[in-house]
Amino acid sequence: MVVIESVRAYGFRRLKLDHPLSFNSGLTVVRGHNEAGKSSLIEAILYGLYGDSSILISKRLGYRRVEGRLDEVVNHGLDKMRIEVVFRVGSNRYKVYREVERQGGRARQTVAEFEDLTSKRLLASGPMPVQDQVERLIGLSWREMLVTNIVAQKDLDRIITLTQGERESIINMMMGLEVYNEAVKRMGSERSELSKELRSKEELLKEKERQLQDLERLKENLENMKKRVSEIQSELPEKRDFKPKGE
Repeated sequence: MVVIESVRAYGFRRLKLDHPLSFNSGLTVVRGHNEAGKSSLIEAILYGLYGDSSILISKRLGYRRVEGRLDEVVNHGLDKMRIEVVFRVGSNRYKVYREVERQGGRARQTVAEFEDLTSKRLLASGPMPVQDQVERLIGLSWREMLVTNIVAQKDLDRIITLTQGERESIINMMMGLEVYNEAVKRMGSERSELSKELRSKEELLKEKERQLQDLERLKENLENMKKRVSEIQSELPEKRDFKPKGE
């Protein structure tokens, strides 16, 4: 299960979080007036994790993916924005750090780093490598991350619009069952492979038993033949000494 520990963002829309904003374990409530930056905070977390500027959040859009540009999220009064997200998966802690610079009216991501804080190792560097590594580690799409970690006021009905498979996946993740289900799935696969191997060995055993029976019959025939040869050899001297009458 992915647990967001903190976010630091400066220059992302109107956010000015020079120091990490930490989230306590369990439920965190973010409240404030309209345009206070609640949605921007969520966007910053998602962009920090996934590095995808097309993820925009609004009630009007219903949390859907739309086309977006980096220069639309960089604060108009700045030429650079910085985002840092620290999260935990299991007992390991990780940090994603990104920088975006505005150059010639356009903005592009210039720095992207993915670090394992537990082992203090740099796992990836560069926008695409970081995005690939993070998505592979988290194992969640941005939509699953949004639904499993963030519930907006009066927007719970979006869960109902998900497909049955998506709901089951999200419920499993919420309850920490994804690891259990994956283990069950893996055990089922291993059981299937072992069953195939067992059937193959049983067939091989049957074949070996048939071969053993054939060999035992051959051995019996050979013993009978040896016995008959011995009998014939014992009769040969008598037959050699036999002389017909009249000789």
